[in-house]
Amino acid sequence: MKTALKFALIFTLASALSVHAQDTKPKDEAYKLSFAIYELEDGKKINQRDYVMMARSNTGRAATIKIGTRIPVTVGEKQNQYLDVGLELRCWLEEPVSGKLQAAFEVSITSFALPEQGTSPAGASNPVLRTNSVSVYTYPSSGKPTVIASIDDLGSKKRTVIEATTTKVE
Repeated sequence: MKTALKFALIFTLASALSVHAQDTKPKDEAYKLSFAIYELEDGKKINQRDYVMMARSNTGRAATIKIGTRIPVTVGEKQNQYLDVGLELRCWLEEPVSGKLQAAFEVSITSFALPEQGTSPAGASNPVLRTNSVSVYTYPSSGKPTVIASIDDLGSKKRTVIEATTTKVE
């Protein structure tokens, strides 16, 4: 009888601890991520692109948008390697038990250089590329645009600004 009582008590405590542990584990939530990427020249907005994707928090997996072109680049005699030119947005969301959303953003924008910004070495036929990349860790405010990066173009008087808006989906 004493053994059965001890077993019942241990089982009850183990169950209570298990239920408590399950309650404190953060659950994954759905979020809508809106991005505005725009260029400024002499302080004036000259171009804007908008992107939207859905993401889930607490999964450990990135939500990704990738838009662009794969171009062949000669790396040896009769050998080509392909490079991606365009935009890649990656975002990881974590919402710990405290409920404050944490976001990690990786943004890479690769484009062809304008002829006046530089050329390939003499005799080379490969294109010259410009790349802007940022990795940012932040606590975005729900429903409000957050500037996650502002990058000056080294070859011109332009600036690229990246804004992200995270909105919890109910």
